[in-house]
Amino acid sequence: MKEIYSRYRIIKEIGEGGMGKVYLAEHTGLGKRYAMKLSFGEAGCRERLQLKNEAERMKELDDRQIPYLVDYFEEEEVSGLVMEYITGETLEERISRNSPFDEKDALEIMKKLTAAIAYLHSRNPQLVYGDIKPENFIITPEGDVRLIDFGTALSGYGEIRNGQLSGTYGYCPPEQKAGKSVSAASDVYALGVICVYMLTGTDPAKPPYHAADKNEWPHISAALRTLLGEALSDNAGDRPADAGIMLGRLEKIRPERNVRLRNMLAAVYKALLCAALSSGLLMIRGILIGKIYLVEEKIFFALCGIIASWRLLRSLRDRKGGFIVKREWNVIYTEKTERVPA
Repeated sequence: MKEIYSRYRIIKEIGEGGMGKVYLAEHTGLGKRYAMKLSFGEAGCRERLQLKNEAERMKELDDRQIPYLVDYFEEEEVSGLVMEYITGETLEERISRNSPFDEKDALEIMKKLTAAIAYLHSRNPQLVYGDIKPENFIITPEGDVRLIDFGTALSGYGEIRNGQLSGTYGYCPPEQKAGKSVSAASDVYALGVICVYMLTGTDPAKPPYHAADKNEWPHISAALRTLLGEALSDNAGDRPADAGIMLGRLEKIRPERNVRLRNMLAAVYKALLCAALSSGLLMIRGILIGKIYLVEEKIFFALCGIIASWRLLRSLRDRKGGFIVKREWNVIYTEKTERVPA
């Protein structure tokens, strides 16, 4: 492509934002490349006004997780917003290739996503993004997460009324789908959906257009399960009020480690327990009939010793790791509750 607008030469189309198509463009004087969003139409038309509003919002933002604004121009039939060009892959591409993620990896990405939205929610007036979805996050080759496309973002104090606000089915909360007031809690809902998508691989943007049900979630820490349950509440008042609160809770979560190994060890423990019980029953039977065998006695006490040692080692490890240990002595079940810093 060779179209030139203002001082920029368009190289190729690279995407489509909320208020126009996005192109890779090169400054004709500096030779530097940028991302450029264009809106066409008569001067003062809705699309061009919205692009100008997007530029007004972006010029106030200075967080490194957000592309910086380079330029804004208006010509006879086109308006252009020029911004930093970010290389990498979208979060949607990463999820499609690697899901389901384990809890540790999902948490690492979630903290970065939530931090970007928390910055918006901390602005005065508060900025609500309004269309959070994996396509609007880019993961750079260095592993950083950048938020793009502010075409649907709304600013205001408290809840924002806009019956025309468009979101993406599967990610937008019930109040947004109904055209009612949206707030920072609406963004929190979408962040929760993304996290469930990473953990399950079930795409919420496909029928039936909602996050995977709780019974489909993998084994994750109780703290994360609770947080996601709150974030996905149909009632906005039951969710964390904004992304800053959500981020604070995410940072306190310690993911379950080595889930497969833990499950395998639990199966071995159950097998040892069953063997100990069986040898114990044989001993009782031998006592009752007066024929107890030394080998049965050795097996029984050996298995009991192994089980007791297992319990002792787990107890010592838990105390060293700073856990408050709550044990329900049904012999095979152990619940660990993480001590959360004040």
